Amino acid sequence: MSPRAIASVLVALALAGAADAATAPAVAPAQAVPVRAGRPSAPNPAPIASEARTREDEGAYGLALEQLRRLRPLVPLDGDLELATAIDEARANLLDSAWVRLEGPVLRAALADEGGPGRWRDYPFQREPFWLNGRFDGWYWYVARTKAEVALRLGRWADARDAAKIAVHARPLAGKEHLLYALCLAHTGDESGARTEARLAAELDPLLPEGFYLRGLVAWRDGDRARAREDFERALARDSSYRAPALALSRLLVPGLAPDPLPTRFLSGRRRAAELTSRVRPKLEEYVQFDQIATLYGQPRRVVPDSLKAIMGMTRPIHLYVTVLVDEHGRVVSDELPWLTPKMLPVPLLVEVLHDASRWKFKPAVKLGRPRASYATVEYELTP
Repeated sequence: MSPRAIASVLVALALAGAADAATAPAVAPAQAVPVRAGRPSAPNPAPIASEARTREDEGAYGLALEQLRRLRPLVPLDGDLELATAIDEARANLLDSAWVRLEGPVLRAALADEGGPGRWRDYPFQREPFWLNGRFDGWYWYVARTKAEVALRLGRWADARDAAKIAVHARPLAGKEHLLYALCLAHTGDESGARTEARLAAELDPLLPEGFYLRGLVAWRDGDRARAREDFERALARDSSYRAPALALSRLLVPGLAPDPLPTRFLSGRRRAAELTSRVRPKLEEYVQFDQIATLYGQPRRVVPDSLKAIMGMTRPIHLYVTVLVDEHGRVVSDELPWLTPKMLPVPLLVEVLHDASRWKFKPAVKLGRPRASYATVEYELTP
């Protein structure tokens, strides 16, 4: 076929296609489907709370604080959440932020909410549900102690004194609370009150060398150098690595030297784990997975004398649970008792129990093949 013929065929086919298109029915254009602009769903607060608690358990308090701040706008105002945020701010050295939060209306209300004995307990390991329900479920002692510690670190001694007084009211048999109160009284010029409270701290908690050290400092300032020397030696007998009384003792022996300045922290060394706002660990409420937990050699028990049984109304054995901080060598360095009153556990019996605890020997906790400091709860049997 010639080129002219091929061109004629192509033109004919094109004209036929155009004719078919002209006679085909028209098709309506597709209608656009409107898209509604929806509000993005709010994050689920429970996983954020769980992540914050996990970070606290790891000692990553800055990361925990980030999660707690994410959580706050997602839940109703909650005293437990505000408190946890203030504590982690203090642990992250954001003391001004922590103080503003502690002075806010939520934690002021929590501090005044004494609740009742059913709420006078430590926060449990799985504490994040307390942050979500929009009310204060905790113990007002936590707010008072946190406020006292933050005020102490900021040098706000009058505020620290007022908060420490509330902490003493909450835990009248805890030597640490009397020690903190004594330190604040000394810094605000009430040396008589400081002397009384330091004596109570030393008497109530024989595991607390800081109580004897502060009492020695007050005696030195009073001019009673013999008493000061005795107290510094007793502090060193309880912790030979405690530098402050060792230095004070050496300076005390030099005639004419002025007394050492008052401390600005109320606990030292490993015992600082008992401070709510310090980064020293372990913390009582935090969970650490050990390969082997701390184990006590023997089962402690004590027969209660008749005079104290009458006070306690004791007719059968009592099981007292004593929580202690055990260091890497298996030695007890600090104690944490539940809320108690002198009727529940008279002071002479309390002191004997803690004297026993100071002599307990543990097989220390082990993690990844290394001994670690940990808390251990011991069942102590009191028999009539």
